[in-house]
Amino acid sequence: MAEVRFLDGPLRGQIREIPELSDGLPRTVHAPARVRFVEYQPKRSFYADGPRWVAAVTPRCGDPVVAVVPFMGEVLDLLPAAAVEQIDRGGRAALERMTLTADSGVV
Repeated sequence: MAEVRFLDGPLRGQIREIPELSDGLPRTVHAPARVRFVEYQPKRSFYADGPRWVAAVTPRCGDPVVAVVPFMGEVLDLLPAAAVEQIDRGGRAALERMTLTADSGVV
């Protein structure tokens, strides 16, 4: 049995024990929804706490979101040096992660 957090649909917000397949992945879950059944697809959880698995009806629900916020270079002159340093470190770390992912063939 695997503990699964449901992200959307009629079971949203619930955590339940679901039988596992032979590869350790929780089984697809069918839940009644007013007139029809909905199908939940299990996937690994990106949340730091809670169950190892999540399940969602919507395909992209629960996936991590990457946001890029462009700003003008003049803004750097208005920020404290510590903030500019933090932005630089974060950008370099993200670029390194992207490079490692691309080098491994996973994009």
